[in-house]
Amino acid sequence: MFANHRHFLHDNQDWSGAINQLRRHAPEKKIVVEADTPKEAIAALRAQPDVLQLDKFSPQQATEIAQIAPSLAPHCTLALTGGINLTTLKNYLDCGIRLFITSAPYYATPADIKVSLQPAASI
Repeated sequence: MFANHRHFLHDNQDWSGAINQLRRHAPEKKIVVEADTPKEAIAALRAQPDVLQLDKFSPQQATEIAQIAPSLAPHCTLALTGGINLTTLKNYLDCGIRLFITSAPYYATPADIKVSLQPAASI
């Protein structure tokens, strides 16, 4: 559930209500939400999502959220997204978050990948 999805809710700041509704309608699915600010991240964590994506957070902001997340939502996995690439990744490695989401491969020069298949040798 991203900000553009929350715009369709009656109360787009009701994180708990939205997450509870998603759990009722799709109990087999993991609930992934995205926060654009530290304030949204804290509100989202209080609602207990399965995964919280922090979009375009600075390394300092990411560290602060990573430190408080275990007390607010111990089972929530934190992910960083937005501006994550090989150049910026090093700035986030010590923030306490281990899941990084990047769209950099979509914009990279195409790779020439070759696959060779051969039958296994007889035993």
